[in-house]
Amino acid sequence: MNQSGAMYSMMLNIQGRVQFDLLLYNHSKTSDDLCFLIECDGDLKDDFIKTIKRFKIRRKVDISDVSSEYQVWSVLSGNDPTSKKALNSSTEDSPKTPVEKPEADQSNNHSFPHAAFCLPDPRVGHFGHRVIFRCGEATINMTGKPADYHEARYRWGIPEGPADLPPGNCLPLESNLELMHGVSFSKGCYIGQELTARTYHTGVIRKRLVPLVFERPDVDVASDSQISTEHGKNAGKFRSLSGDRGLGLLRLAYVNEQLSINSTHGHKIGATAYIPGWWPEGVFKNVP
Repeated sequence: MNQSGAMYSMMLNIQGRVQFDLLLYNHSKTSDDLCFLIECDGDLKDDFIKTIKRFKIRRKVDISDVSSEYQVWSVLSGNDPTSKKALNSSTEDSPKTPVEKPEADQSNNHSFPHAAFCLPDPRVGHFGHRVIFRCGEATINMTGKPADYHEARYRWGIPEGPADLPPGNCLPLESNLELMHGVSFSKGCYIGQELTARTYHTGVIRKRLVPLVFERPDVDVASDSQISTEHGKNAGKFRSLSGDRGLGLLRLAYVNEQLSINSTHGHKIGATAYIPGWWPEGVFKNVP
C-alpha cells in the first residue's frame, strides 16, 4: 500500500467465502512505525477484531478498537454510473491489473484540512471520496442521509456490509472483488486463495452482483428471494435495496431480461438490471 493511501479488500474463510469487506488506510508515520486503520461494517466489528486476533500469534502487533475515536464520511461525485464516457478513465482498468488504484490524488485533503484522511474511494474510480475525521473535528456540512449513500452505492453496483455480502455465503469474484481493485493474483498464499485464484484463471464467472432498479421504491423483500425472468426462469437472488435501487446476485445471461421478484406480501414487483459503466468490457467474455 502506498504511503497515505487506501486499499479495498476482503477477508475470506477457508472455503473461500467472504467473511468481511474492508477498507484499509495507511496511517504510518515512518516505515519503522507502521500503523493502519481498518474500516469494516459496525455490526461485524467485534467478530472482525476477534478473528484477526486469532492470527496474531506471537507477532508484535497491537490491535485496538478505535471506532469511538473516528468518523467516516463519504463525499459523492455525482457522476453517472451508467455512462462509460463519463467514467472513461476507470473503465480503462483491465481486470488483469485489478490492484491499480483509481487515477486521483491519493493525499487530496485540501478541501478538509482537519481530516485524518481524504482519499478517492479505492473501490471504483469517480464514485467519490472517503473522508475520515477524529471525533469532534469534522468540518463537513452534511447534506444527505445514510440512505442516500446506500442508494448511491446501489446505483453504482458497489456492495458493502453484511446485507450485501452475507458472511460465509458469498464468493469474492461473484461479489466483484477483482473489479474493485481488491485482490492481487501475484501475491503469496492467503486463506481462501486457492478457489479464488483457480476461478479467476480458469473458471467462468456466470453470476455477479449487479445493480437493480425496482418499479416501486422501498418494497418489502426478503433477502435471498428469487429473482425471476418474465418466463419464470430463476435469474438469481435478491440481496438488498434502498429506495428503488438495490443489488442482486444475477446470472449474467439474464441481465437484459425483464425481471420480477415477490414481496413479503406476495406482490409481484418488476425490476430491471444494468451493467455499471465502470465494468471492463471483458467481464462478459465466454459467459454462456
